[in-house]
Amino acid sequence: MKKKDLISKWLDNNLTDKELETFKQLDVFSSYQRISEAAKQFEAPEFDAHTSYEGFTNQRPEKRRSTTYPYQRYIATLAAALVLSVGVYFFFFYAQQISFHAENADRLALTLPDTSEVILNADSNISYSEKGWDSNRELSLEGEAYFKVAKGAKFTVHTSQGDISVLGTQFNVKNRNDYFEVTCYEGLVQVTYDGKIVPLPASNTFRILNGVVQNEITQLKQPAWVHKKSIFRSIPLKQVLEEVERQYNIAITSSDIDENIIFTGSFSHENLETAIQAIAIPLKLAYTIEGETVSLKK
Repeated sequence: MKKKDLISKWLDNNLTDKELETFKQLDVFSSYQRISEAAKQFEAPEFDAHTSYEGFTNQRPEKRRSTTYPYQRYIATLAAALVLSVGVYFFFFYAQQISFHAENADRLALTLPDTSEVILNADSNISYSEKGWDSNRELSLEGEAYFKVAKGAKFTVHTSQGDISVLGTQFNVKNRNDYFEVTCYEGLVQVTYDGKIVPLPASNTFRILNGVVQNEITQLKQPAWVHKKSIFRSIPLKQVLEEVERQYNIAITSSDIDENIIFTGSFSHENLETAIQAIAIPLKLAYTIEGETVSLKK
């Protein structure tokens, strides 16, 4: 489910338990939570107009004023002002957030306000704020994307597993379940992971796979998926099959296969059966394709 749909359902208090857990993983969750908790405290006191008028009339001959009403009025006014301020901030901040999403079996090419270019791989999305972009080039990524960054102020990609900062370069970021990978194709990339800063020069790959740090050298000038091909070197089969599912928008069952076995190879994004054969044949697996479901077995 897209971020904006999760946010909308959260505002309506209509999230399922599973959706709520997904929502809590969003980078904006803490901000929304603080706004929600603050708003709960801003409750104006109950006000009965008829009773208050009678009380005011009865007190007029003595020209006495309540010592509590001005204080209550001040609190109610302050609470109302704070709620309004939170609402205005919420509207203007998030109204300027722009999101792009690439569906399964699709890719999306787009240009950022500073002419930087981004290509989103299947089942990936980015979001950023247009306000002050030239001096604050930051965006959030879920999934995988290839960046060609125009020279200028620091450019930062935030992910759930780490941040990537550059001034102007070409690089790829993959942020999937238990899989975080950054490859620099030009210039120098700075990866911040687990509180540590890792400089990454061109032709180098930094990978965190199931919590294990790996480093590689690449001869490629661009990520293979940009050219409709996925390449893997010593990667668990589970990650490979998930990528096939994303590229072809299918479901793969492999109940009797150890998905932790290591796979090295590639598959094309242009023909499903050819892609399945590229995986099944080296691993000596049998397969069947029925509609949008592929079954693999020993």
